[in-house]
Amino acid sequence: MNHRIDPGDCLGDARHLHRALVALSDLVADDEPIHARVASLRQRVEHQRFQLAVLGQFKRGKSTFINALLGAPLLPVGVVPLTAVPVFISWCSSPLVRVRFLDCRPDEEFSTPDSNVICNFLFRFVSEEANPKNQLGIDRVELFHPSPLLSPGIVLIDTPGVGSTLRHNTDTALRVLSECDAAMFVISVDPPIT
Repeated sequence: MNHRIDPGDCLGDARHLHRALVALSDLVADDEPIHARVASLRQRVEHQRFQLAVLGQFKRGKSTFINALLGAPLLPVGVVPLTAVPVFISWCSSPLVRVRFLDCRPDEEFSTPDSNVICNFLFRFVSEEANPKNQLGIDRVELFHPSPLLSPGIVLIDTPGVGSTLRHNTDTALRVLSECDAAMFVISVDPPIT
């Protein structure tokens, strides 16, 4: 059976989804956490963004895997558990890093075409070594990069490892899940998954 999708049907479906999300947003307006999640979903639908979290136990190569997908050594990697703050990676015509804080401090931005310099800049904010227990109060880091993989609205999310002895890393990784449309779980070939 050969079924063709009519683009007009997709546009109608998007309008219905948008109306449903507006109605749902009104229904949960008194519940701030749920309202925020619905608003986030609504924004992703409106901007046609698909958020894919890359999850896995600590030291399984999540950041290395994302670097390979992007074709550049942008994310810091190391031999000890490294990522402590989620990094949201989106398309942009020129590289840019934006650091968002938990408090009212203004965002910090940095731009350079040099992947190694970006990696070193990110290390200061997202690594457990430079920012233990997220003492800098980072909410998230947004990395914009001109990778063709990201151009159709794909947002990759590099997460801290789950199952780490550093409980705050696991908690941070699990909190990101509510903002994701899908997740990819990276595992090692050595031990079985727990």
